[in-house]
Amino acid sequence: MRIYTPNNRNHKKNISIINLTLLLFSLAGYIILTSIDNPAIHFPQYILLIMFISITYFYLVLRILKNKAKGIWNILIVLLFSFIFRIILINQAPWFSNDVYRYLWDGRVSDAGLNPYRYPPEHEQLIELRDGMIYPQINYPEIATVYPPVAQFFFWINFQFGNSLVSWKIVLLIMEIFLTLVLFKLIALFKFDSMRIAIYTANPLVITETYLNGHLEILALLFLWLAIYLFHIRREWLSILALIPAFLVKFLPVLIFLPFLRPKTGKKFLIFGAICAAIVLPFAFSGVIPMSGFFSYVNRWSFNGAVFKVITSLLYMFPLKVINLGIYNLNDHLESVYINQEFYYKIIVVIILLIVIIDQLRKSRFSFYPAGIRPLHAAMIITGTFLLLTPTLHPWYILWIIPFLVFTPKWSWLVFTFLIQLSYQVLPNYLLHGIWQEQAWILFLEYGPFYGILIWEYLDRQRIKGWFL
Repeated sequence: MRIYTPNNRNHKKNISIINLTLLLFSLAGYIILTSIDNPAIHFPQYILLIMFISITYFYLVLRILKNKAKGIWNILIVLLFSFIFRIILINQAPWFSNDVYRYLWDGRVSDAGLNPYRYPPEHEQLIELRDGMIYPQINYPEIATVYPPVAQFFFWINFQFGNSLVSWKIVLLIMEIFLTLVLFKLIALFKFDSMRIAIYTANPLVITETYLNGHLEILALLFLWLAIYLFHIRREWLSILALIPAFLVKFLPVLIFLPFLRPKTGKKFLIFGAICAAIVLPFAFSGVIPMSGFFSYVNRWSFNGAVFKVITSLLYMFPLKVINLGIYNLNDHLESVYINQEFYYKIIVVIILLIVIIDQLRKSRFSFYPAGIRPLHAAMIITGTFLLLTPTLHPWYILWIIPFLVFTPKWSWLVFTFLIQLSYQVLPNYLLHGIWQEQAWILFLEYGPFYGILIWEYLDRQRIKGWFL
């Protein structure tokens, strides 16, 4: 693979001392991070350490965007340190989320020859699969799994290699290596400096949420960005095919990919839907509802959604009638559905998203960005709008936006990759006293600086254009 490094065709063997120092500071931060005893409880120490690591990362990004220290040796040093950061955390148990234990459980269920969507973990039919390590750690064991079939395939693959936290993170690391190569190819295609890869690889949120907490977003991101790359090299059929596993790991890629669809790809997209249906339908035999946990998630989950909290609070000021739509059996889990303020909010979100999508598809031709990344810019705005409007915004959801920052850097989102981790402040009280209580001042600390910088960027786009591109 050819790595594009403009104005440095001789590949000088100079290594930036400042960049190296920043990476060494980050390395020290990650090493100290592993020594914290139960950081979910000792949250102030954790957040101060992540702040220090993030500041070194922000300074590194600033130097990259100002074209400081180009060249193949600087790129290799960044990649080496990024790899070491991941290896340091790979043996750590998750601190802020137990989702990874659901992955391990689903892999065990699939290996037993059972439909992973048929029974929730606490069902008596699965009692023989329970153990003392994985089963007790599963969140919401009364709800069947939310994860689509391709995610289930990777859970099963991990089971074949030991079904441990370490084996799962190794699977993620292998897939992320391929993701990094895809991003390199796109960077070369757009003729940006290859040092921009550090915006993704050195991002602390990517590292902690993937190799500390073990979240699976990397799997979907690989196939999504492969689809985007194939689109840009005019391999539309292959692009649509690559989107299938992305969609069947997490549903969000089909929304993100909309700016890359063209009128002639309509029939291809119908085939995309048919293939997805053909993969999902076998799991629906005998009355099983595939991914029934997803319906429970959409119906009643909410966390850290600032816009959600503001608008629903306003809706509660109006005498809107609450209607009970009934109780539904979702694979032995009873779920009550209401038309209430939260339901009305979701309707508002759908309307806003449709407006943004239509607007971005219309305006992408007139974007001030170079022609090649106009669809990327539109996809980033659609993704960001969805993330900001969703009732539930966990820190690992922001991983969806980070690869876009390689091509359309925004300080608002870069800073938010740190600020979003303030939301973990709910955990100490929950772990010690069983009380899950979000604090308004934490939401202000998270979203205040973010929206402030976002508005400044919007009002000063020409200056941002000159600085970044």
